[in-house]
Amino acid sequence: MPNRACLLTNRRDPRNALMAGDRAPDVPIRGTAGQPKRLFKLLQGPHWTLLGYEVQRAAVAPRRDLHIHTVGVRGDIFDESGYVRDWVCVANC
Repeated sequence: MPNRACLLTNRRDPRNALMAGDRAPDVPIRGTAGQPKRLFKLLQGPHWTLLGYEVQRAAVAPRRDLHIHTVGVRGDIFDESGYVRDWVCVANC
């Protein structure tokens, strides 16, 4: 059995604000054309990913090696199940 102690020692109180590098849940989402996706697939790769929730896409200028996605009615990702909302709002709502 693998040693999971390192995972347990780095846990933060989930009521604290989200921080860069926090682990995202692998939840079902939909793209703008309605295609089913998984959040992990969206985040996968050797690049940085900025995930905005209910924000204007133009709020952040494009940068090299940064993938920017926004969740919500004005975004490129739809959270029909509410999983992303629940994850973001644990600390911020």
